[in-house]
Amino acid sequence: MKKLTFNFDTPQIDVNGHIFELKVSDIDVVEMALKASFEFKNIKSDDVDAIISAVRKCEQYIDTMLGEGALKKISGGKPVSLIKAVDVMTAIARETAIAYNERINDEYDILTK
Repeated sequence: MKKLTFNFDTPQIDVNGHIFELKVSDIDVVEMALKASFEFKNIKSDDVDAIISAVRKCEQYIDTMLGEGALKKISGGKPVSLIKAVDVMTAIARETAIAYNERINDEYDILTK
């Protein structure tokens, strides 16, 4: 019988000097960022409840990606606006997608040699 062994690494990301292990897959990170951007796009600037809810939801997404309290660590405990929370989440998603693309290219190069 053939035996297959797969190694699964836990990608890490350094954000503002804090090293986090991704708690979800790269596709989950991208999915959360896309969901958030669609959800937050239509918030009116005078809808305080919607803004607060969106920041909390974004914080939850970031904490799901990086671990409980991640956004608080990243901000140094400072208050985080909706725009900044979305910026952080989008940057994490972008870097995750770039890293994924690099891994695919590295793997493809290995397969064609």
